[in-house]
Amino acid sequence: MTSSDQEPPKNQVEALINLFTQGRFQNVLIEASQTQKRFPTSVLLYNVCGGAHMELGQFDLAIENYEKALLIKPNYADAFCNIGIVQQKKGELNAAIQNYKKAIKINSRHVSAHYNMGISYKTKGDPEGAIICFKKAIKLHSGYAEAYNNMGIAFIDVSKLEKAVDCFKQAVEIKPDYAEAHYNMGNALREKNNLVLALSHYQQAFEINPNYVEALNNIGNIFVEKGQLDKAIYNYEKVVKINPQYFEVYFKLANIFLDTCKPERAIDCFKQVIKIKPDHFVAYNNMGTVLLNINKTESAIECFNKAVKNQPDYALAYSNLGLAFSQKGELGAAVNNYNQAIKFNPKNSEFHRGLSLVKKYKESDSQILQMEAIYFDVSTNIWNRCSICFALAKAMEDLNKQKDAFYYLREGNKLRKKILSYDIKSDKSLFYTLKKTDMDAPKSAFLSFEKNSDSCPVFILGMPRSGTTLVEQIISSHSKAFGAGELNFVKELGLRLSIGQENLTMTSLLKFRRNYLKKITELADGSPYVTDKMPHNFLYVGLICRTFPDAKIIHLERNPPATCWSNFQSYFPDTSLGYCYDLGDLVEYYKLYKSLMKFWNKAYPGRIYNLNYDKLTVEPSSETKKIISYLNLDWEISCLSPEKNRRNIKTASQHQVRKKIYKASSEKWLSFEPFLKGAFDRLK
Repeated sequence: MTSSDQEPPKNQVEALINLFTQGRFQNVLIEASQTQKRFPTSVLLYNVCGGAHMELGQFDLAIENYEKALLIKPNYADAFCNIGIVQQKKGELNAAIQNYKKAIKINSRHVSAHYNMGISYKTKGDPEGAIICFKKAIKLHSGYAEAYNNMGIAFIDVSKLEKAVDCFKQAVEIKPDYAEAHYNMGNALREKNNLVLALSHYQQAFEINPNYVEALNNIGNIFVEKGQLDKAIYNYEKVVKINPQYFEVYFKLANIFLDTCKPERAIDCFKQVIKIKPDHFVAYNNMGTVLLNINKTESAIECFNKAVKNQPDYALAYSNLGLAFSQKGELGAAVNNYNQAIKFNPKNSEFHRGLSLVKKYKESDSQILQMEAIYFDVSTNIWNRCSICFALAKAMEDLNKQKDAFYYLREGNKLRKKILSYDIKSDKSLFYTLKKTDMDAPKSAFLSFEKNSDSCPVFILGMPRSGTTLVEQIISSHSKAFGAGELNFVKELGLRLSIGQENLTMTSLLKFRRNYLKKITELADGSPYVTDKMPHNFLYVGLICRTFPDAKIIHLERNPPATCWSNFQSYFPDTSLGYCYDLGDLVEYYKLYKSLMKFWNKAYPGRIYNLNYDKLTVEPSSETKKIISYLNLDWEISCLSPEKNRRNIKTASQHQVRKKIYKASSEKWLSFEPFLKGAFDRLK
């Protein structure tokens, strides 16, 4: 048999290649086996069979066929290259590269070997090596769109974005319907912060391939970055419609719904994640956090427990269990869970701070040593150092070491102010604007009584730590009142109105009123009165008076030094309370607050019930009856025992209000007076 007789006729080879192109790999193997009976030494047949086995995932059989071809033809470059491709698919990258090099040694112009060696280098984390290979492939084949595309990805990996963009441009010029290249171009442009062009290329990728969910996902990501959340939701929902198993997108949807105050929809998203991945402990934890925020504490605890069941060392879920039990007033359970969190993550300052709020320290407490170790560790970052300072201050106060407590408080507050970059000038400007906007508003900008809700709002406001939580406990002990806690709805819906960025008109006021009432009615569970005890609603008294002629407004006043000290002593997760972390700022802010309340009382005479917290603690019976009378409610004896009210409490006062009303709370600051250097003298 001559050399030409060793290979089957051209038409038979073309028929096999046609079957291969159609993806009929089993048919390729059947036909090839028949043909091999006549041409047993055909390297082409072994090569085709190797390719069919590779496509079927039969990697060992594929290599066996390529090696048989090499026994017949030891300098068969294609076989070495194809063995490399199989090894690459198996993750044996170093072996693959060696076989590509053998192919190139035989044939230096072997384009596929250069290209695939580039893929192996890129996969093993050597983008520079990959770029060299892709350049050689392109030099041999200038129209190699895939090589340009992958070289662009490698350039992204080495932060050469301009060169990456040039590569992707070449790829789509060669192959305009190359969806992956458009997608990667979008990635490079997004890295360059060119969101408009990036969006265009993601959209082109999706138009070319309507199942390209990664492109659609990134379209959603860009709309999030641009603040166009409705469009982001639309695209994310298309992603999960195409691929219902794409659980990561449900996380993104949940975050949007949380940012837009739609907790129930966020919960639905976390449920979808759990449906897809029943052991997804992060989804359980995050869903629990949302449930806790909307006062569904038992359901939240159930979620946190499922999180630690699926991940027994999940410290964050134990910490959240500690918080949940703390809000319920079950301090023993809270302590146990915080201890578990610290067991699995002993250097987490937030866990220590959470535990410090629910326990009473003794001299020999080992946790103090743990906290001191974090404090003295030079690698502790500013956020952890801040939190541990507040925790240590609480421990020192429990041990009656006021000097040490003040030292840690002063440092913790200094760090917190630095983290928040607070400047009191911004608040001075805000207070000025609030007064001016109210004075400049048309006299007609008042709503008459419009009963369009079954729930009458009761606004309990004043400086933080002035007694708002206690008053809410008293009122919500009544059978016809629901305590909703600190709601951010007034600021969320009405800030622009209050500072003149939106005109105060009958239409805008009515919209604000209806949106606010809709939100509190959803929380009220049918109660005719709903308390909103966000202290800083004192900023928006003018808007409240103009919009809610039927609302009740209770303003808490407390001993000024006691109020300021209590704020200085507290770590607030809310980032808008930057004035609390400096004694000078606190005094200035308190004076701004007093001036604003004087302004509101004068502008809206008779609308505000001014309640003295210290008098309430001295004469709880008579003062409580006055509160209930002001609300036009019938007297109920339960209002005299707010400590028996088992509703959840989320504020810093959560443990104090579970005790009987006591008188001396406004005198506690006096034990720290020697260290204040007259900071509160200007309050007198």
